[in-house]
Amino acid sequence: MPTRRRHSRSLLVFVAPVVLVAFGSFSACRSTCNGEQGSPDAEAPTDAATADASKNPWPTSEETKVKCPEMLTAARKDGTVPNKYVVPSAEERVAMHDAIALLFSRGKDGRAAAAAKLAPLGFSIDELPEVKNALVIHEDEGKRRGGGAYVIRLDETSKVLVQTPHTFYDEGTFQLGYDFFVHTHARAWFLNTMHRYKGAPAGIDGVHPSDVAHSPTSFFQAATEGAVSALGSPAVIQLHGFAERESGGRAVISTGEKAKGNQLLDKMKTSLEAAAGAPILRYPDDSKELGATTNVQGTVVRNAKGRFFHMEMSESLRRELLVSEPLRTHTWDAISSGLELK
Repeated sequence: MPTRRRHSRSLLVFVAPVVLVAFGSFSACRSTCNGEQGSPDAEAPTDAATADASKNPWPTSEETKVKCPEMLTAARKDGTVPNKYVVPSAEERVAMHDAIALLFSRGKDGRAAAAAKLAPLGFSIDELPEVKNALVIHEDEGKRRGGGAYVIRLDETSKVLVQTPHTFYDEGTFQLGYDFFVHTHARAWFLNTMHRYKGAPAGIDGVHPSDVAHSPTSFFQAATEGAVSALGSPAVIQLHGFAERESGGRAVISTGEKAKGNQLLDKMKTSLEAAAGAPILRYPDDSKELGATTNVQGTVVRNAKGRFFHMEMSESLRRELLVSEPLRTHTWDAISSGLELK
């Protein structure tokens, strides 16, 4: 059992748009909160990977004690149905960019203007009952096409954004992203609402348009660009997951850059190993994979002189985090401390 230490600093988080659909029972929320038919690995899915995941079910909401907000659960409904993803037009991406920028720059005073830009895209803005003073941008019922969901706190001034762009494939990151957002009082949380691979076939470049962490033409990317334009130089934290490797790493952390000797990663490694156990691997110093070098959100953030922190969590770490509130608390506080977020 690793030795853990507490960190007193808080962390702020950024997330994505949501669809509002009422569910008749908590069991519907539970099944979607646990994810849908996704391998936790970071490579292309295989039948074997999916079969293995089904043999070892992920913790239920009752076991994790992380309750899913109904709007966010509904936003992900049918997110694993094949070939439902629709690439937005350039004009639609501009509208999303401008709406997000309005909400970050003007808060509640920008809500009406933002809603007017989003309505033609099939999105609405609603309050998120589970989070005080938070709005959620979500696709309208019957108009879901994998556009993502975006939660923004109106009473926070932090420049920290948390994102979970692979919530189906990287099992557990939906629940962990929400818990991170709530625990740290982050400014916003962006999440995907359609499976990264099942949503659309790969293009000639090998990229699936529905893989929003690598597609520059998604609403998710447009929303990130809108947030960056409003905030100037934000700190963006992405939570991901991978299947167990021979390296035995608990997590792989990176900034999306290929240069070795990153002082931020050195500090984060120390903080996270004290909180979540060793080894925490730095890319590219300790690991040659999972470095997020082709992550399109990372490129935008770095170009704006902001900070991009990418954390790939092993399956075992994600499972432990889901069932241990103390471990989640120590890990989230370690990230906050390591990044010196306020």
